[in-house]
Amino acid sequence: MAHFEPLSSSLRQTWREFKELVSFLDKPNAALAALFLIVFLLTGHAVASAALQRMLVDALLSRDRSVTLAAGLGMVVLEVFYIVCSGWWMTRRIAYSGELGANLRRALAQRVFALGTQEVEGMDRGKFASWSTRDVENASEVLNPVYFLALEASQAIAATAYMMVLDWRLGLLCSLSSPLIVHIGNRLSSPMSRLGERIQASYAQISSLATDVLANRKIIRVFGLEGEVSQRFRSVNDNAYAVGRDLTVKSALLEGAMWFCGIAPLAVPLVYGSFLVFRGVVSLGTVLAITNLTNYTRAPLSEIGSDLGDLRTRLGGAREVLRFLRKPPEETPSGRCNKGEVDETGSITFEGLSFKYQGSEHMALDSVSVSVPSGSCTVVVGESGSGKTTLLKILAGLYPVYSQSGHLVTLSRKKAVYVPQEPFLFPWSIRQNLLLGAPDDGTDRDVVLGEAIRDACAEFVYDLPNGLDTVVSEGGASLSGGQKARLALARALAADPDILLLDEPGASLDARTEETLWGRLRRRMNGKTLVVVTHRLSGVRPSDHVIILDKGRVVASGRHEDLLDSSEAYRNLYLRWSREGETDVAG
Repeated sequence: MAHFEPLSSSLRQTWREFKELVSFLDKPNAALAALFLIVFLLTGHAVASAALQRMLVDALLSRDRSVTLAAGLGMVVLEVFYIVCSGWWMTRRIAYSGELGANLRRALAQRVFALGTQEVEGMDRGKFASWSTRDVENASEVLNPVYFLALEASQAIAATAYMMVLDWRLGLLCSLSSPLIVHIGNRLSSPMSRLGERIQASYAQISSLATDVLANRKIIRVFGLEGEVSQRFRSVNDNAYAVGRDLTVKSALLEGAMWFCGIAPLAVPLVYGSFLVFRGVVSLGTVLAITNLTNYTRAPLSEIGSDLGDLRTRLGGAREVLRFLRKPPEETPSGRCNKGEVDETGSITFEGLSFKYQGSEHMALDSVSVSVPSGSCTVVVGESGSGKTTLLKILAGLYPVYSQSGHLVTLSRKKAVYVPQEPFLFPWSIRQNLLLGAPDDGTDRDVVLGEAIRDACAEFVYDLPNGLDTVVSEGGASLSGGQKARLALARALAADPDILLLDEPGASLDARTEETLWGRLRRRMNGKTLVVVTHRLSGVRPSDHVIILDKGRVVASGRHEDLLDSSEAYRNLYLRWSREGETDVAG
């Protein structure tokens, strides 16, 4: 009994993984019911076909015309029935595969949206791309090998039982090889799951490396890293090839072995059955029927190993996807504060705000108290690592903040829009990118876009080959840094925010364009709240309020002119910027 425990345990594990994958269908129980129904019907077809064949042969030998006609008509009806059932299942299987693939991709997207900001920033983009394409595509076809496995096993059992009914001696001899074939098939297919997981990982590495190369091709060229990158790509590609070759060889060996094992049951009825016919023990129709039934034990059982290998390969590739979807959310880095709110006027207040990134020993923000007046232009300055961007992301709601009582502090009473220092543009048209957050309130969208483009100093879009309908390359690679920054700002302005949060908006702009931009922004956001992280004097001068951060603490805040007189930290920073010509000294 101990020899069969690994077989039973392996099959149970495969079944559990299959059920977990199928659970992503809209109606998984209905899909399984349809699967088992078609298996039952086609198994009945196999037994009925053998019975009619036996009846037809014996009727022909005895020259019984009525039985011959009845058996012949029955076989025609049976074949029509088979065609209808097979066609129905094919349409259902295609529908289920499409539904499963769509639902898995939707679940992946929802899982990513549910992750914390830091988790998303740490994700491997190449691996996620592999999950969403190749792995989901393979996993969505999982019903196909399961259908064949169930049909082959069901037909083999039914055929064996009917052979025993027709003649127990022939049936017994034909069925003795079945357990051996199943055991060999399971043993040979066991590595397929592991190989499927390995090949998934290797393709994910290729996808990840290719993504990184495309995103950083300029840096690779500047530093002369083409040779090193090419070598790394060859190494990863060779590993994927080796795993794929191993999978192909083992699949071929499995298929060959199962075909060889399937020959034995066919020889039994042909040799021993002929002997029984000459002895007058059984009829020729019975022997031919058993020979036909042997095909449902020989051929299906010889395919079980291959189909089991196919199933385990698909499940192995899907395993990482399922782990990611079922993985409990990690502890999201969060902040604590005594008070945090946005009042009806758009004024922002935080008292005693503290925040630490996961795995870090230092506080990014340490008991910070900030007050952003409604309708003001507030600028946050400080050295690199002082917590400026962290504060801006908290104001944008990207990092959760909890009060002392443990309640989540929500800052959603006003519409806030955040523009990061490195904005992202989708590979769509400029018009589609800019309209992403624009309210659909009946306002003329062309007017909205025109105003947003003007106020963001992004009029260059009208000089592009197709104007607003120009398609942006992935990540906006066809545009300069300043152009991407202005388009991202135009997209934010088109959303008509109550609170606009900008991280280094002038970093990629020349002095003249930045001066024009500040003038237009102040007019556009008049009466609304504007919070800006900057390291440039030009960004400080038009402000109403300045907050100075140093090592996660607010060291001073107030008007620019007042801080020059009262804050040594601000005065030193200001003089340093002036001496160094507004270079990037503050990060």
